[in-house]
Amino acid sequence: MRKYRVMIVDDEPIAQRIIQDHCSHLANLTVVNQSQNALEAMAFLNENSVDIIFLDLNMPKLHGFDMLKAIQVEAQVIVTTAYSEYALDGYAHGICDYLMKPISMEHFVAAINKAIKSVEINRLSKPDNQYEQLSVLAQIDDKTIFIKADKMHHQVALKDILFIEACGNYCAVQLVDKKLMAYQKISSFEEELPSEQFIRIHKSYLCSVSKIERIANKSLFVEQYELAIGQSFREKVFKLVK
Repeated sequence: MRKYRVMIVDDEPIAQRIIQDHCSHLANLTVVNQSQNALEAMAFLNENSVDIIFLDLNMPKLHGFDMLKAIQVEAQVIVTTAYSEYALDGYAHGICDYLMKPISMEHFVAAINKAIKSVEINRLSKPDNQYEQLSVLAQIDDKTIFIKADKMHHQVALKDILFIEACGNYCAVQLVDKKLMAYQKISSFEEELPSEQFIRIHKSYLCSVSKIERIANKSLFVEQYELAIGQSFREKVFKLVK
């Protein structure tokens, strides 16, 4: 399992501890630095690389947005603040996501899944060598996401997901060996999951491309399951066989 290097930049010890605790529950995260202000963070980033930065905004010496203006970082930045008015400014600075304090585990996991997806997309776009690209693509089989179901966060390998079915405010996530009922909309899953691996085939279905066995005129088959193809999704689905 790939480990993602995390940096926490916040002048409040309690806020740092909450993020540190959330990170400790996710096996694919490693906190490599905790800085109390932007200047400390910049000094660390000048010598080290990270994948994800949790960045507070109202800090002494230098504002969080001023830090982003001052340095170039490839890391995915998740802003953490108690002030909602900074949200639009944050996205203008190219941040990945925005979390309001106090940060719930549910919102934390959603932001992490989004950040990891962006990290992997950036990694795939970097290699100039064809063999390097194939190597990176092969590593996708090891990727996981966290899905909240049964009052717990389940770490699920992408390769184990067959399809996701919308069920009102819930989604049924059909895995190779079980089903999870997740309190999450299908549009949210579509945003989090890599588009090269998952395809929306119906307003109620999101399907793993590699698990599709047969495609008929109005439906497709994933193992023993027959899934309807929505009229507005037919063109995209049938591009798979061209």
